[in-house]
Amino acid sequence: MGLQRPWHKLAQPSCAIAARESVNQATEDALAESGLGATVLRNNRTLDVATNAGGGAHEPPKAADLPRFNGSIFDYIRMLRVTKEAARKADPSARIATGGIGYPAFLSAILRYTDNPEGGAITPSYPEKGGAYIDVVDFHYYPIFSPKSSDASVDDLLASKDAFAAALAEAGVQVEGWNVSESGAPLAPTPAYPEVGSPEYARNYLIKVMTLAQAHGIGGVDWFILSNGEEGSDDVFGHMGLYNDVGALTSVDQATKTDLGKAYTTLNEVLFGASYDDGATKELALPRDARGVVFEKGGKRRIALWAATPNDTEDASANVELATSSGFDVHAWDGAQTSADARDGKVTLALSGRPVLLVER
Repeated sequence: MGLQRPWHKLAQPSCAIAARESVNQATEDALAESGLGATVLRNNRTLDVATNAGGGAHEPPKAADLPRFNGSIFDYIRMLRVTKEAARKADPSARIATGGIGYPAFLSAILRYTDNPEGGAITPSYPEKGGAYIDVVDFHYYPIFSPKSSDASVDDLLASKDAFAAALAEAGVQVEGWNVSESGAPLAPTPAYPEVGSPEYARNYLIKVMTLAQAHGIGGVDWFILSNGEEGSDDVFGHMGLYNDVGALTSVDQATKTDLGKAYTTLNEVLFGASYDDGATKELALPRDARGVVFEKGGKRRIALWAATPNDTEDASANVELATSSGFDVHAWDGAQTSADARDGKVTLALSGRPVLLVER
């Protein structure tokens, strides 16, 4: 997507970067370079361990508590420290990110301890706690674990960011930026997640999370995953692809996009090279039943706009008026275009829960 992160080099020391085993790697690499590439990262969720000792004090997570990392919290902080020293030596402008963490409690543990294997205490050899080695908080979020509407799902992601920010504030640590290296929504329900998943929900979530993240200071969201799994798969993550299963393909031109891929393509075509405009977003003054985000390109507004979907449904409606002397070209999720002509210095739009992308003429 054309919305640029505010940092140009981002080192993630703990992410295990791996393609799906069923995907032909050469085909996937070619697809990733064709304009719809998504970072394909294995979930690296980690969890701090709280005990009742000392009135609810936290015990430092041990290797056994972190099965996806297979090291202690001190090892993790050591990795951050070494990464920062090595990366900054090679490139002083490099920025160090956490490795797609899933829980604010784990970030709190990073911020509480040093890389000292003896309890994480500060000593001359271990002078800094983990926060000194972090420039960017990178985290994961999947809405499947608490089924709800696409808007409520995005709000949960933003609440997760706020919880991470609260952990930073409590420790007195400031970072330069935010990133989400994994998020995705399923195109279909699965036996393990029967209450979440449909083409409409998934594509609505994709457009909303990509645009609202920018409005809340998140520099980028990487979609998981590039390709669906085999047809009929019970794996919920095998239904989040931008493409249908590419496992047996031998060339890029054989690949076909899912609804998610089509929505992502439209988003890229409309917003490539655009920048989030906070002032113009606030000036929309939308009614409570509508949401929108304004971007600017070439002195003209590009607006993502939709009716807010409450609770657990994608059904919603809202009417909005936008001030404009020139009108808008209106892009649906699949790229279909219509016109919204200005009358008396404004346009009136009837919105649904499906986002539209407006390009001011």
